[in-house]
Amino acid sequence: MESPLQKALARAGQASRHAAKKAERKKVNTFKDEKWAYQYRSKIQNAQILRMKKQAEHNWKEDWAVGTRLLPRRDIGKSKFAFGTMPSDILYNPTVPEKWRKQKWLAEGDRVVITAGRDRGKIGKVDQVSEDSHSVRVEKLNEVNYVVPEFLAQERGKEYTPTVVTSRVMSWDDVKLVHAVKDEAGYFRDVVVDEIRLIGGPKAKKPKRIIPGLELEVPWPNEEEPEHEDTDADTLRLTVDERTFEPTLNEMPMPPSVIDELRGKYSKFRTRHDPEWIARKEAEQAQLRLDEKAVEHMGSTPLVKQAAEFNARPKPALPELTEEQLAAIGESMMKELPERSAKILKRMEEAESQ
Repeated sequence: MESPLQKALARAGQASRHAAKKAERKKVNTFKDEKWAYQYRSKIQNAQILRMKKQAEHNWKEDWAVGTRLLPRRDIGKSKFAFGTMPSDILYNPTVPEKWRKQKWLAEGDRVVITAGRDRGKIGKVDQVSEDSHSVRVEKLNEVNYVVPEFLAQERGKEYTPTVVTSRVMSWDDVKLVHAVKDEAGYFRDVVVDEIRLIGGPKAKKPKRIIPGLELEVPWPNEEEPEHEDTDADTLRLTVDERTFEPTLNEMPMPPSVIDELRGKYSKFRTRHDPEWIARKEAEQAQLRLDEKAVEHMGSTPLVKQAAEFNARPKPALPELTEEQLAAIGESMMKELPERSAKILKRMEEAESQ
């Protein structure tokens, strides 16, 4: 029989296992939700871009067919400011599920070349890198116009500007790193890095970037430290350096009851208990042992006696047959044998005739 202390520890272990399974199920469900949201947003965004492309092709063919004298004006009415612009909801790529995210190999300040779109082949400086959506923004490249809602401009307290020019983000697959490599003549020339290998593991903040084949390390760009301005709300350095508490060996640095504020005193996951609680459970176990010994000393209980008598009772043996009984059984089997053989032969003849 388990002691009360062992039961408490077993309950804590069981609760921990159940919590781990629950966390694993939650992780799986979260991935499913992120996957669905990513696929749905990508589908809607791609469909919207395709629809805008088809509409632009239709307008171009129509303008070519009617000629310059009958060109329709499309920058009127609702499209007065929106004609030739992109909606703001497709300026950013959808968020990639955490399970599918790749390790970051770009940083602000890197030089990259664009490999897709109207600015293909141009080199620019990385302005922003998003690890959540695998997107990158390049300064003054891949620029588009989009309409700013009037209420948004009024909330910011700025003068209303119908359209704004900005650089649209691109996928990591649409850019390649550009790095200066020293050639055989001793001159540094810009080369396009087709492949980059990261060394340092996914948990490293900034792993080493190596060009395969050349085994040349591409350094990360220097980060500019932000300048902080002191305000009246900032704490003075003298106040921070002031020592307000000195621990001693004669007193505890904090009251023992503070530990109950840091962890749940009655938590089902608790495995470390106070000495008083352990002593109380050991006393309960000692009392249970005394009770068992008292019962053994007084004799077995009625239920225990009945169970012992039932198990000690002799089991009935199988009856033994005499020679006369065995002979009678044999004669009966011999009489039934010809009849059974005749029935089997008759069934075989009927089956052959059919």
